[in-house]
Amino acid sequence: MSPTVKSSPLRPRTRSGATLPEMALALAVLGLLGAAGFAAATALRATNAHRATMIAFDRVEAALTRAVLTDGALPCPDSRDAPDGRPDQSWCDRVGLVPWRALGLSLADGIDGWDNRLSYAISPSVASLDMGGTSYVPGYAPMDCAPEAKALNRNIGLLPLVPGEERPTALPSSGAAFALVSHGPNGKGAILANGRPNPAGLEGATRAERETIAGRDLERRIWTRPAAHDLAPEDGTARDDLVRWRTPLLLLLAAGCRLNGPGG
Repeated sequence: MSPTVKSSPLRPRTRSGATLPEMALALAVLGLLGAAGFAAATALRATNAHRATMIAFDRVEAALTRAVLTDGALPCPDSRDAPDGRPDQSWCDRVGLVPWRALGLSLADGIDGWDNRLSYAISPSVASLDMGGTSYVPGYAPMDCAPEAKALNRNIGLLPLVPGEERPTALPSSGAAFALVSHGPNGKGAILANGRPNPAGLEGATRAERETIAGRDLERRIWTRPAAHDLAPEDGTARDDLVRWRTPLLLLLAAGCRLNGPGG
């Protein structure tokens, strides 16, 4: 008598021998791994872009410090309308671009991690009259380190930013010699490396993003972060600008100026 063979329900198998549920599970696992890998790659790109922007800030700040050391003044911004890397006197009281040629830099030195040019603003009081500024110190440059120039005692009337009740959300209204702005991942209001406006434009930009590149002289407002009432637009975008700024005193000290003269 031959042994009895018990039958079992058939389970469809693929050519590899795996059942369909097993294949579905494998695909789900691969999907999760892919999503995790994409998230990790996105985070890495964001980190690298932020790091590249900080390096650009460092390079431009070092060049501005050298300008104070050698010229006793800061150059006016380059024009946003027709940038050529050179200071434009008509932009001395506006938020323009880094004048990389005048600072002995390359174009790439003033590009942030998202391939946009850094915006740049100064207080006109740290640029001499012949440079388009408003400073007039007979016989001395506006940030001349000589004791007779008393540069350390003339740090008033500087870069106008957000004053009054909104001051905690922005730079002090009279405390910055210069400000550098990266327009962040969304690039709203930025100028590309090729000199053209970023296609992101200002559509959906926050009020802080708009005001950072608008206005002249006392109407300029450069935000370090948005005010509480500056809510993100309905499309979910939010202000993501990065700002680097320095007071005249810090800039003078970095350039080697002391109360008794250069390097004293």
